[in-house]
Amino acid sequence: MDKSLSSTQICYNIARNRKLGRIANFMKALSVYNQRQSLLKMTESELRDIGITADDARAEARRGFWDIDDAGA
Repeated sequence: MDKSLSSTQICYNIARNRKLGRIANFMKALSVYNQRQSLLKMTESELRDIGITADDARAEARRGFWDIDDAGA
C-alpha cells in the first residue's frame, strides 16, 4: 500500500498548519492583551509585589496587542 501523500493532501496540510499558526498567534496576542489590561486593575501593593510601578503598568497596557516579544505570554 502506497502511503505517500498526494500534492493535494500536501497543500491541504500546509494550509491547515498555517491556519492553526495564525489562530495560535491570535490566541497568544489576546492572552497578552488581557494580561496587560489586568495590570491596570492591580493595586499599588500588588504591583509592588511583582516588581513594577503603576507607571510601568500603564506603559505596558498601552502597548499594542501585536507588540509581543518572544518571552511574552
